[in-house]
Amino acid sequence: MERKQAFWIPGLVLLIIGVFGLLGNFGFLSALSNLMWAVLFALAGLAFLSWFATDRDQWWALIPGFTLFGLGSTILIGNDWGGTLFLAFIGLGFAAISSLSRERWWAIIPAGVMLSLALVTRMGDTGGTVLFLGLAATFAIVWQRSQRWAIYPAIGCLVLAALTANWLNGNYQRDGETYTSPGFSSASNRVELEVKGGIGRVSVDPGR
Repeated sequence: MERKQAFWIPGLVLLIIGVFGLLGNFGFLSALSNLMWAVLFALAGLAFLSWFATDRDQWWALIPGFTLFGLGSTILIGNDWGGTLFLAFIGLGFAAISSLSRERWWAIIPAGVMLSLALVTRMGDTGGTVLFLGLAATFAIVWQRSQRWAIYPAIGCLVLAALTANWLNGNYQRDGETYTSPGFSSASNRVELEVKGGIGRVSVDPGR
């Protein structure tokens, strides 16, 4: 009986959100604040999480639970951190699933991807390197779960991380849209180039 009641909790909450959304499309809830929407989505997420808490066999409920709770947080935050939190909550949902059983090692992959993307949103120009490092760590964890094949994508992502880090930090520093070579500000025979337009290539021979 308890499982049946728990089954209807998330369905009822989603139905209520659907009704509110339909009324909003017809303009009946124009005064409904973002805070109210954030609370509704957060409650829906908590409903799924409570369903899992009462029936551990319903592990899949962790995915919509964390996702909806993250969506509520995104609406509530409302700034550039919103997307970061949303991706992070999705990743945490899959991470929670992977922690329940070693047989659910597959959940580590979407967890690692989502958490890595969450970090990328905060890293600017180094986002590519951070992404590949995160993926390398993800496959390394999968490898530790007795999935020996995962060592190959882990190594590949490490190589890609090293290549992107070398491209970003090798010879030039970026300041806005300007790239300068080391020692440019103190050089007596420096050359300034301005390039506008499409794709091209500029080669400078320092020996001439």
